[in-house]
Amino acid sequence: MAVGRGDLSGVNCHAIVVGTGCYGGSGQGALSDLPSARRSARAVAAALEEKCGLNGRVTAIIDPRGPTEVLAAVQAAIDASEGGVVLFCFVGHGLVGPGQQLYLATSDTSSAVDTVHAVPFDQVSKRLADAAASTVVVLDCCFSGLAQVAPRESYREVLASARPEGSFLLASATHYAASFAPPNAEHTIFSGELLRLLTEGDPGGPNWFTLLDVYRILDHRFQGSAARPHSDGVGRASDLVLARNPGRRVHDATAAPETEQGGGPCPYPGMRPFLPEQHHLFFGREELTRSLVRRVTASPHPSPVVLVGASGAGKSSLLRAGLIAGLETERVLLLLGPGARPFRSLVESWAAAIGRPFAEVEKNLATGRFSPLGPDVLVIDQLEEIFTECQDPEERELFVRALAAGGTDGPRIVLGLRADFYDQVLNDTRLDAIVRSGQFTVSAMSDTELRAAIERPAEQAGLRLEDGLSDHILRELRQERAVEGDAVPLPFLAHALRQTWAGRRGTTLTFTAFQTAGGIRTAVARTADEVHDGLGADDRSRLRELLLRMILVVDDRGRAVRRRVPVAELDQDADLLGLLTAARLVVVDQDEAQLCHDSLLHAWPRLQDWIVENRAGLLVRRRLGDAADGWHEAGRPESGLYGGDQLASVRAQLAGNVGALHMRRVEHDFLDASHRAEHRRTKLRRIVVSVVTVLALLATTLAVLARGAQQDAEGRETILIANEIAAQADAMRARDPQTALRLSLAAYRTADTPDTRSSLYAAYLTEAPVDVPGGHRAAVLNLAFSQDGDVLATSQAGGQIQLWDLSHRNIPVKAFSPAGAASYSATIRSLYSAENVRRFGFGAGSSPEAGIGVVLAMLRGLLSRPSRLTR
Repeated sequence: MAVGRGDLSGVNCHAIVVGTGCYGGSGQGALSDLPSARRSARAVAAALEEKCGLNGRVTAIIDPRGPTEVLAAVQAAIDASEGGVVLFCFVGHGLVGPGQQLYLATSDTSSAVDTVHAVPFDQVSKRLADAAASTVVVLDCCFSGLAQVAPRESYREVLASARPEGSFLLASATHYAASFAPPNAEHTIFSGELLRLLTEGDPGGPNWFTLLDVYRILDHRFQGSAARPHSDGVGRASDLVLARNPGRRVHDATAAPETEQGGGPCPYPGMRPFLPEQHHLFFGREELTRSLVRRVTASPHPSPVVLVGASGAGKSSLLRAGLIAGLETERVLLLLGPGARPFRSLVESWAAAIGRPFAEVEKNLATGRFSPLGPDVLVIDQLEEIFTECQDPEERELFVRALAAGGTDGPRIVLGLRADFYDQVLNDTRLDAIVRSGQFTVSAMSDTELRAAIERPAEQAGLRLEDGLSDHILRELRQERAVEGDAVPLPFLAHALRQTWAGRRGTTLTFTAFQTAGGIRTAVARTADEVHDGLGADDRSRLRELLLRMILVVDDRGRAVRRRVPVAELDQDADLLGLLTAARLVVVDQDEAQLCHDSLLHAWPRLQDWIVENRAGLLVRRRLGDAADGWHEAGRPESGLYGGDQLASVRAQLAGNVGALHMRRVEHDFLDASHRAEHRRTKLRRIVVSVVTVLALLATTLAVLARGAQQDAEGRETILIANEIAAQADAMRARDPQTALRLSLAAYRTADTPDTRSSLYAAYLTEAPVDVPGGHRAAVLNLAFSQDGDVLATSQAGGQIQLWDLSHRNIPVKAFSPAGAASYSATIRSLYSAENVRRFGFGAGSSPEAGIGVVLAMLRGLLSRPSRLTR
């Protein structure tokens, strides 16, 4: 085959596309018209020419009148396709006729029981079986699952040829199931999805679509819906290359389908799990698969079944290629992993499966009520993601509640769990009960099972292993187990076999190819290093950032797991993503990219070193990513932003990992919004502090002013009171100078004002009468003061003399009273003493005689004066 061309591009490849949308019957039982069937047939014919290389070799028959026209076109295409490919496609009503055979309605078919005017599919099948070409049948009609592939008596010789031959059937429904054509839709459901795949492609698909790839992707897209495609094949027709995948973000211009060297597509999945459509290549787990199917389908309705096994034990392959493929009559919904929002993911998948609004399904699942009209089996792989990726306790709680409360009316639930998260499951009482009652252990494979997993896929693909290679691989597996203490993860084995297949010689897998690949343990690392070493310095840095974005560090011990990343976030690294996907180191599925297996985290030393170097940053980025996603989903409220020490810590740790940790747009927006909010809060705090400070200063100033005003008011009031007292003193000074004196003094002490000073001066200059105690009423004829003014001597009629102690000016006290002048000397002498000298101040410091002389002289003078003071 020429590089860049599919297997339908040869001149000996022809296609017949039949579309019947208008039917001749009327009344009850008549077939309804299907305008979308006509449009779908024309669109499929155009896609075969434009996308699959069948230019000018497609015969489109729209609304054929009867079976003759269709069978004649089929025969003409067969005759022109010797050694090539014949493709037959029908879109319209399918009927069940005599012998439970499938009939294809024509425009003359009047009702569902009118098989006379319909095309017997067995006639189409017989003609195709006799063709000297590979045959492909695509049926988009009800009961299309009843069709059988064109039989081959022997195809062992075909298996060894370089070009795929045989027959392949792709049907829109299984067995007696119906197909769907919505009344107002442009195309039927099945043909519409097939056209989208051929025209838009699939980001997670291969560079080139084989027929098996087409079925696998369509089956995946229809998971949980009412439609479920069906496929069957003989020989290696399923490996026919149909078209280039236009959805791949990066294409190698020289890349061609993987059938150039002979032997068809690789029968080993590498680091990826086997898929349901690859069940014919899934060997070594037959007995375990049968046990699991019996466990799940047992009656009565079993409690959830939990597959528990070590990382790399083959749980995902057992669920897909074992269980799902083995449940042929059951409707199965596969959830690849709970993810960061487990309950939301479950609700979205279940709502899509039963065709009900999200809000209604969310309300029901929150109480554990699954619709009985939904899929029969719900398979959830990688249950450990509720601990590794989910950081929302409420999400985890709702998810666990839905699983634990699922009753007999809901689906049979099957869960996949990594054994190293077993202890975390047991910490939840409900999950603990589920695991204890439903645990299904996936143990390591025995040597016999490993030999089957190595040899049987190669035999199925028409390949063989060089003599002794199987024994050599088994010995290496035993040695690895003895050294490491654990079984080698099966993805390592499958990747080594895939690399061996890539270096095969014809249809033989050789020792040389196996050794070149690096053996079991180092094959993965060698493949990853080849991708890394083939890049320039800048691209290597981008590769490092890209891979670190696909890793989560789940705890402080540094345990790392895979992380799903939306493909839309990787647009700038689409070229690197293409290289990693082509090397099967990364898987792109459902618009999300992730490392192909957790084992890659331990198999590639370079990646381990990157993780160790950036462990702290990865932890920070995980928390940052969860916070940013929650903030975005909540409508980006300011309440969900970082602030204070938390924001400062994140910025500091991210600054220490510049260039190593790429952040998503939403994370940048989250940090920028957090920074702006923190800046606003800081600015607001400063404003508040400034306002409070100004208000405090203003309050203090006002308080001071108020106090000053109060003091002024009090001062004015005091002055008024003092002046009023002074005025009162002045008013009463004439009649009561003693009281006026006291009032003047009180006024002055209250306030020193001109009025109070004037009043005090006036009181000082006013002579105040002295009250003499003791009832003294005799007239005073004369008086005399001692030199210091402290003694007053008075004379009265009858020669009586009275001495007064004036040490307290306003309160005179009688000192003594001599009887007469004759007795002066004796009296004074009798009174003269140190105390009296001190008290009265006469003769102090002199002899008694001198003092007495002074007093006598004073008294004689007093008695000799005329009377001038009376009482």
